[in-house]
Amino acid sequence: MNLPPFIANNLLLKIVSVVMASLFWLYVMAGKDAELRVQVPVVLVNLGNNLTIVDKPPVSLDVELHGSRLALLALRKESLRLVLDMDGVKEGSVSFSNLDKALIADSRVRVTRISPAHIELTLAKVAD
Repeated sequence: MNLPPFIANNLLLKIVSVVMASLFWLYVMAGKDAELRVQVPVVLVNLGNNLTIVDKPPVSLDVELHGSRLALLALRKESLRLVLDMDGVKEGSVSFSNLDKALIADSRVRVTRISPAHIELTLAKVAD
């Protein structure tokens, strides 16, 4: 099979050029910043045996993450969770703010929005 002269001339150079252009395009696209919205479950830990939560806490939070496309693709969404440590909490009202600090996430990814941004729980002693 004979290739036309405009294709056959410098064929190796043309193939290398297409491969290099494709690699450059992938590099540029992976480096661009992107946003991702996920629902993150809320997990309460270390709640004392003699305490119960009066009002129902949120099951999950809507979280918006910002980072490079590559970092967001590498992020395991099932590993994201908001852990609220109830250790040392007494009867009454307890408030959690700055939830982005408690969110377990990749350091290359930044939390830009959490909804709700504030969680308030009321605790009561369990009747014996």
